[in-house]
Amino acid sequence: MNQTETRTNLPVSNFVYDVVTILHEKLQGLEALERYTQDAQQGGHNAFVQLAQKIRQQDTEVVQELQKILARNINQS
Repeated sequence: MNQTETRTNLPVSNFVYDVVTILHEKLQGLEALERYTQDAQQGGHNAFVQLAQKIRQQDTEVVQELQKILARNINQS
């Protein structure tokens, strides 16, 4: 399948589909991380809370980059 062909006859390229999928997964991960961080805070697990904050920052930056990539490519699909 080349870049202009689509999965399951969707009107977007494979690349755009892939970016949207990764973006969705990252956002779900951030949502889960928020819940886990709250649990850790309540349990006094400060080392985990600090690590989770670092992960959140990194993943937020990745989400922002994915949004930029998607914006540049959405009309080209």
